[in-house]
Amino acid sequence: MKSFQISSYIPIKNKLFLRILLYFLSFLLPILIIGSFLYIHFHDQAKDDFKQKIQLNLQASADFIDVYLLTAQRSSLSFYSDKNVMSYLLPYKLYAPADKVNLPNIPYTLARISNNIGELIDNIFVFVDDEKVYTKDGLENFNYFFNSIYQFAAYDQSFWRSKISTDKYLEQLNPSKVTVTNSMEKTAIPFVFARTVNGHQAAMVMTVSVERIAQTIQNNGGYSSTHYLIFDSSNDIIWTSIKDLDPWKSSIEGFTKEQINSGELRIDGNKYVLTNVKSGTYGWTYYAVTPYAEFTDQSTQIFATVASICIILLIAGCVLSFVFAYNLYSPIQKIRDILMQDGYESDYTNRPLKKGNELEWIGMGIHQIIEKNNTFKRSWISSPQTISIMCCLTQFSGPSRLMNRSYPSF
Repeated sequence: MKSFQISSYIPIKNKLFLRILLYFLSFLLPILIIGSFLYIHFHDQAKDDFKQKIQLNLQASADFIDVYLLTAQRSSLSFYSDKNVMSYLLPYKLYAPADKVNLPNIPYTLARISNNIGELIDNIFVFVDDEKVYTKDGLENFNYFFNSIYQFAAYDQSFWRSKISTDKYLEQLNPSKVTVTNSMEKTAIPFVFARTVNGHQAAMVMTVSVERIAQTIQNNGGYSSTHYLIFDSSNDIIWTSIKDLDPWKSSIEGFTKEQINSGELRIDGNKYVLTNVKSGTYGWTYYAVTPYAEFTDQSTQIFATVASICIILLIAGCVLSFVFAYNLYSPIQKIRDILMQDGYESDYTNRPLKKGNELEWIGMGIHQIIEKNNTFKRSWISSPQTISIMCCLTQFSGPSRLMNRSYPSF
């Protein structure tokens, strides 16, 4: 069975054909250049959008938290200006038996305020002395409340007793573990609002739930792998989603302006995208640290899309280049074959030509045709037969007619 050889149909080994094909393929270089520029452009644009998306989500969470904190602060003003508070809030030992009937008005006011400040506030209570604490549910004993009902791990009864004489209207305390009714534990940030009422210093405490802050931020986050950190105005950590903080501690404390401005951070050799938002209400700073791998996934999709388009265009360009090169080479090959069939092949082989250079062969063949044509003209004119014919024509037609007669060229 005769084997099929593609070279017998397509001149893939011919240098002239390959040169023509390469000329056409060179027009495909702009596709690679434009594709590279497009990938770089879309890569940078996607990176900016990636950072902006994280920052917008973080900003939305910070704004949401600020709204609740501002609402709580305004509620404290509303509490101190309430007519029931201004009329009945006194140290417990100063109440007359008849005045104690009106004491439920103060828990009622706290319950009304508690309903308006939203779910971010975990608890709200007020005390004027170290005997009683006013809550939305009623009046509690001071020691019992801080020992059993709402026990702070970082703040004991003596600490809260000192707040009766504080002269600060607003004081934000560090987060603390809180045990509710000796069973449930949570983390809360106490805000103390102090004001003089009826000649006595009263302290109103609102505890902000750290768990609800975390839930708010994580629900608004775009990526589950993102780590969050919240610092207060003193650069103390309020909350972080990082469980093992020790490997991160030096990097967190070493946040520089250059790292924050560049938006990139390396921790333990891993690359992260760093975004931050600062709250104007209490000076809290929110950080979102997202693994760079999240963006790498998007970048891979962009590269795959651009590369697919370029590959399709290159394949189509290669096919068209091959078709154009073959159609351009075919007439050249036919001319060479005709010249070789007319008996000039022996002349080609005797010249120092490069193998497979059809253009040089064709040029030499045409040059030889012109030389042989000129030789034939000279030999025909100088032959005796041609001279006798011209003499006869001169006798019959005259010299003038002979000179004016046109002769066919050979």
